[in-house]
Amino acid sequence: MYNDRKMMKFLSFDALSSSASELDKMKHKKFARGRKILSEDKVEELNKIITTAYRNRLPIAITYYHFGYPKTINGYIKYVDVSGKTIVLTNRKSISFYDIEHVSLLKY
Repeated sequence: MYNDRKMMKFLSFDALSSSASELDKMKHKKFARGRKILSEDKVEELNKIITTAYRNRLPIAITYYHFGYPKTINGYIKYVDVSGKTIVLTNRKSISFYDIEHVSLLKY
């Protein structure tokens, strides 16, 4: 692969730089957590907040599960897809019902 003889002595150090990305992936997997299982009371509370925000066009903050880590997104609900079990926000972000961990109304 390397035609230049001077570069051959640095070939072993190239393996270290490519292993850095693998170490980052391992750290990411190590600190990841599982999806939270919500109680029925919590699900009802989330449904009320989502319904209120959708009907009154209120801004909300949704905390959801994303590949082992919680993420929070703010916005307005564009529509709720009951058949696909997703919430679509005005910024075209789609969140599954099963990934939602917390919803709160924002003051505007």
